[in-house]
Amino acid sequence: MRPSELTPNFEYIRYLDGYEKMMYPSIMILRGEFELSSEIPNVEEYLNKKLPTLFNEFDITRLSVCTLKGKPCFVKSTLPPLIKTVSFDLLGDYSCNRKVLTVKSPIELLKEWKSGMPLPMVFVSTSNSVIRLHLCCSHCLSDGRTIEGIYRIVAHLLDKKIPLPINSKLTDFGQQNLFPKLTKSEATTILPSILDLPKSPRINPPEENIVFSDVSDYLQYSYAEISAFCKMHKVGVQAIMMCAFQRGLRKYFNVKNDVPLIGNVPADSRTNSCASEEMKQRELFSGSACVFPIITSKDDFIEEIVACNTAMKEIQKSIGSAALVTYLGTRVNADNGEDYPYGFDLSTDMPFVGVSNIGCYKYVTRPRVCCVSESKRLLPSIIYGYKEESILNVYWKRSAPMPQNFLDTIIEQFDDIFTKIGSKRV
Repeated sequence: MRPSELTPNFEYIRYLDGYEKMMYPSIMILRGEFELSSEIPNVEEYLNKKLPTLFNEFDITRLSVCTLKGKPCFVKSTLPPLIKTVSFDLLGDYSCNRKVLTVKSPIELLKEWKSGMPLPMVFVSTSNSVIRLHLCCSHCLSDGRTIEGIYRIVAHLLDKKIPLPINSKLTDFGQQNLFPKLTKSEATTILPSILDLPKSPRINPPEENIVFSDVSDYLQYSYAEISAFCKMHKVGVQAIMMCAFQRGLRKYFNVKNDVPLIGNVPADSRTNSCASEEMKQRELFSGSACVFPIITSKDDFIEEIVACNTAMKEIQKSIGSAALVTYLGTRVNADNGEDYPYGFDLSTDMPFVGVSNIGCYKYVTRPRVCCVSESKRLLPSIIYGYKEESILNVYWKRSAPMPQNFLDTIIEQFDDIFTKIGSKRV
């Protein structure tokens, strides 16, 4: 999604702030299914007719991006949304059949977007009696949870039982109005805890002289046993996944149990204690920000899961996610779009264990989520989880190529932990 320079055809709103600018290059995709109706014989034509009017009712779907003197800025959209029919298996099949399904990111499709089009894009496909709807949007306006809000706008045209989301306005530059309980210092200063994060050991494969691409791995586990384990031990799925991923990384890179690693957890800042009432109610726009709990491993896997759960609970009580959103927001000059230094470096040399349990998509049938990044360098891996009826979907966003024995080691540790709690690969 490469924007073009601002012209008189576009109505300028404001520059992207530092938080939005950092998120802009990544694209969130959420896919779901519907029954094909005889009333909608051609889905693309139907949406091209109906969707522009509905998009005009929401602030988020009237936003586009241009550049002003080379700096990205929000403008009011002047063109219809990008709606296109695509391959039915664009993000692979839903059933993993006890295997790991690897899907290349559909980055080329996203290049069809042009400045003036709304940032949300719609790709549809049909097979037999099934419609697959893919809602795509820049990460600067959506995250792994709020992407469902934009999805619902389009899905409402295919199924009136799916309610429209609550409309929200584009926030002020810098995001600080969303977190009024933060002091000015807290909102504009990098947290000392981030500066103090461990800088080693490196737990990424080598990256010198390698051109990387973005891929997604999907696997599935039975959920009933996971739910029972969580209730028995008073832990969350997040902690189970953190345990599994760090065990895989420690095993492959021969890192001892007591060496601290960093949880890299995209958290929902809407739940932060500093969030405004408006922020807490938002169903649209991005609110994701990482928190960084320090974790170690233990011989007993249950003790380790409980420890991961405790680390997450403690850091979620902090101002961390809110303060990171607002601090990043300050890293661009509101008047000219120029960048300020970030003041910290979260490099691939640092020992990140990226995990985020999204939860569930209430209004999406057979969901599949994907985050696409156009990058030729190594990006930090993050493993996501999301529930779908009786299944826990596990989605590994990673760079390729990766050593096969590295991939095997991580998956083996996930299988080992989930097997120990009684769950099975499906």
